[in-house]
Amino acid sequence: MFCINPNCHADVPDEMLRCCPECGTTLLISDRFIPIRPLRPFNPTLTYSILLVLDQQTGEERVMKVLDYPTEQSLRYFEREAALLGNLRHPGLPIVDLDDDGFFSEYTTNSKHYPKVYCLVMEKVDGIDLDQFIKKHGSIGEKKALEWMRQLVEIVHYLHQKGLFHRDIKPSNLILKPDGKIVLIDFGTVREITDTYLCKIGRGPNYVTEVNDVTIVNSVSYSPFEQTQGKAVLQSDFYSIGRTFIYLLTGMSPLKFSQNAGHLYWKLSAHHVSQPFADFLNRMMSLLPIDRPRDTQEILTILQRLPGEIKRYRWLQSPWVKLVKFAIGIVIFLVFVKVMLWYFSERYFSFALQSASIGNFDKAELYIKSAIAYDSDNPRFHLDLAVVCQKVGTVRSNQCAIKHYEQALQLNPKNQNEVRYTLGNLYEKVGDRKNAKLQFSEILKKDEKFIDARNDLVQILILERQYTSAEKLILPALSQSQDKFDRSVLLKNLGWLQFEQQQYVKASESLVQALKLNEPDRTDAHCLLAQVYDSAPNLGTATVHWRSCLLGTATTPEVKSWQQQKIRQLLKTEKITVPEPPSIWIRSAPLK
Repeated sequence: MFCINPNCHADVPDEMLRCCPECGTTLLISDRFIPIRPLRPFNPTLTYSILLVLDQQTGEERVMKVLDYPTEQSLRYFEREAALLGNLRHPGLPIVDLDDDGFFSEYTTNSKHYPKVYCLVMEKVDGIDLDQFIKKHGSIGEKKALEWMRQLVEIVHYLHQKGLFHRDIKPSNLILKPDGKIVLIDFGTVREITDTYLCKIGRGPNYVTEVNDVTIVNSVSYSPFEQTQGKAVLQSDFYSIGRTFIYLLTGMSPLKFSQNAGHLYWKLSAHHVSQPFADFLNRMMSLLPIDRPRDTQEILTILQRLPGEIKRYRWLQSPWVKLVKFAIGIVIFLVFVKVMLWYFSERYFSFALQSASIGNFDKAELYIKSAIAYDSDNPRFHLDLAVVCQKVGTVRSNQCAIKHYEQALQLNPKNQNEVRYTLGNLYEKVGDRKNAKLQFSEILKKDEKFIDARNDLVQILILERQYTSAEKLILPALSQSQDKFDRSVLLKNLGWLQFEQQQYVKASESLVQALKLNEPDRTDAHCLLAQVYDSAPNLGTATVHWRSCLLGTATTPEVKSWQQQKIRQLLKTEKITVPEPPSIWIRSAPLK
């Protein structure tokens, strides 16, 4: 047992005694309650003590708050606390039954200045206060914090709806019951809203109701600035709630964190707290009341929405999402780079076309090379550069043309066979029969009806004396082709092949048929037929055909070679020396 006399507070071990052996004060308070032990150490600076008492009438333990040193003002607040608690009924608040010895006074002995103490008996809330909980278990997680805050705000919402606010919310005034429920205690600082400076959120920070009777309640770590100045408002409770949960989430007093202009830098000590929840707590602790939530209903709405926002935030912060965001950023960057490269490449290409249109091929070549520097995978650029280089006509430019035709083919351009055919002719022009033959063969693998490639390949095979291979290319095409011009070319090549094989009769027949199909444009057939008649005079007269050969307009390498041989033969009769032609002639276009 314990003596409630503030000048004694003796611990009485004998449970049979009815009065304190030290001071004589009764140990059966109000003939009903037996003090068991204090629930917190006595502090002479405080006006009240809190005891655990046994209700002999019900056999239950209760909590008794004893006003040890009553003054006129402290008694007025104590009576108001009793009246307020007597009218409140909420599972998050301790119950006080004023009709059942909930509030009374008791005389003490040997006390001159305070002969009477006042007692407030309330429900005993089993559990541990949150300050002790954190010291024992350490900081809590975000999920638990959200649940505890929801419970606490519902309690505060009930108080505000009743026209009251607490003014001293802090961890030590919050009890965690064994069932996980939160209870708010210590209502000695509760005030009615009409007795305060009330800031009407939405009407501006200067809208206040001024009163004279304002008690300054200041729990250093948890009280907002306006409350320390005696101007507490409804939103002062929100500030205290915010700071309370900073302590619960970090295990550190808010005073240990640095702050600037009212902003508390606590997040680095709580990496497990998501940014949406941290932003909400920072808003609760805003320096100005107007920057905090308007009322408890707004807070409850936010708390209902926060789990979804936190889940979404954590999803966005997950490694996979970060990787996707990074990848998207890379793609956007690459697309931007691609667009810029495309812009500059097309711009240079347009300059090249302008230069080529006025015959300035050297400048056009430089512009297209600049375009390729920005977009090296565009087959159109390589094709046009090859054409420009080919038009310049120098040895260097021919090599440039070959290089870029090849690169265009690697990029798979449209009309690939046409590109190969042009490249094959260019290889022939520079004397590279091997690569020319390769290009014509590739064309025929994809399109057997490409007559120009077939004829050019036949001519190379004839020059290389591969007569059997040449014949295999000519005969099937002749049997299938119905075009007058194509048959004329095929017959000319067949006649040439037969002439090389000294089959003069067959050669004569083939060449005559070629001339009948396309006589004006068959200079090459006249040259060949003239040579056949020179080799077999009995088949016909060569003179007429030599005349057509020498006066013909064809400029193919083989025709020039035959023309030069005949002219040299004619000039020998006049003893004029003519240089020997190259042993290997070349050609740049298909024979017509």
